[in-house]
Amino acid sequence: MKKYLLFLLSLGLIFSLSRENISAKTRNCNSKDFASDYVRAYNSARTIDPQDRINSMAIARCQQAEIVRLLESHLGNKIGYKVAITNQKARQQTGIDSPVVGVLLEKMLLPNGSTIAIDSGARLIYEVDLLVKIKSENINNAETIMEVARNIEAVYPFIEVPDLMLPPGVKLSKSSLVAINVGARWGVIGEKISVSDNKKFLQDLAKMQVSMYDNSGKLLTRSEGKNILGNPLNSVLFLISELKQRGEKLNSGDLVSLGTFGTFYFAKSGKSAIAVYQGIGDRPATVLVKFK
Repeated sequence: MKKYLLFLLSLGLIFSLSRENISAKTRNCNSKDFASDYVRAYNSARTIDPQDRINSMAIARCQQAEIVRLLESHLGNKIGYKVAITNQKARQQTGIDSPVVGVLLEKMLLPNGSTIAIDSGARLIYEVDLLVKIKSENINNAETIMEVARNIEAVYPFIEVPDLMLPPGVKLSKSSLVAINVGARWGVIGEKISVSDNKKFLQDLAKMQVSMYDNSGKLLTRSEGKNILGNPLNSVLFLISELKQRGEKLNSGDLVSLGTFGTFYFAKSGKSAIAVYQGIGDRPATVLVKFK
C-alpha cells in the first residue's frame, strides 16, 4: 500500500510538472501575447519592437510558430521555408553571426515581373536569392550537397522582398529576427532551372555569377554562388538540421529560399530590380520585381 501511495504521489508530481510546462508554453505562445500583436502590425503594415518580449531562441521559435498559424488564415498554407543570414555581407549588415530559418506561406510568393506596393509592408527591403523545390522526402536524410541535389526538382531565380518590421534604430538580434518569422512578406519567382545530380552541376552552382541591377541599369550587387555557405545547397543541409530540432521535416513540393547573395536594399516606389544568373543552365536566367 505504501509503495502504491508513493507511486500515486510521484505520478501526481509528474502531471503537475507537465501542466506547468504546458502552461509555460501557452504563456510564451499565447495568441494574446507577442504573436497576435505582430500579426496585427503585419496586417496593417506597421512596425513592432520585440526586444523586451523575446529573450530566448526557444520563445522566438515558439512565437514564430504561432505567428505562422495566425497568418495561414489569409495567406494560405505553409509552402516551405526561408534560410537567411547565409553570407558574410548579410552577417556584417545585420550583426547576426549564423543562419536563421523562417516559414513561407502560399500567397507570399508571386510570379516573375510582379509589381509590389510599397505600402503593403512597414519597411520593405529586397535582395537577390535562390529558390529550390523539394522532390522527395528522402532529402531529410541528406548529409551531403550531392544527396541534396538528388532530392530537389528544380532551382529558381528568386528576389525576396522581406519586411523589416522593426522601428528604425532598433537593433536586430537573432531571436527577434526568428520571432518575426525572419521578415517573410513577399518573393518573386523566376524561370525554372533544371537540376542535375552530378558533380558538374554542384560546381556550376558554386561558381555561377549572380548580378542584380536597378531600372536605370546600375549594378546593385554581384556575387558568386559559393558566397552562400560555400555552395547554396548547404543552406538546405542547415535547414534539415534546424527542422530536426523543431520536430519537423521537409515534404515533397516544399519550396526553400536559400538566402541572399549580397546585401539588402530598401524598396522605393517607381523602382524595379532585375537579377541575372549566369553559369548555370543552358542560358542566363532572370527574375524581375517592380515597386509602386
